[in-house]
Amino acid sequence: MRGHILAAIAMQLVVDELRLVGDIRERAIHNMPLQCRQAALATVKAINGRGICHGDARADNVLFTRTDDGQGLKPILIDFAYGFGDATEGEISDDFASWADILGLDSDDY
Repeated sequence: MRGHILAAIAMQLVVDELRLVGDIRERAIHNMPLQCRQAALATVKAINGRGICHGDARADNVLFTRTDDGQGLKPILIDFAYGFGDATEGEISDDFASWADILGLDSDDY
């Protein structure tokens, strides 16, 4: 019984730590330069324009890497496990709005 209790406590600590990392990551996204966040949303728009929804808009699923010249950052969307093609207009609109919210941008501006 004691081992089960310790395992449950350890699992809760892991869950709490992952939640904290997610919160920090979301705050970090909102503090990214506006141009980086706009580039990420433009990437989503390009994907949506091909009828594809990412399906899992969250801060953990956008990474930034240096541009080829090393002067800026470019977005990379990851984890398309929930993504799907042949999306309806409503699904695309919802996907885009979710990403805009995650990036701290107004989807109506795009």
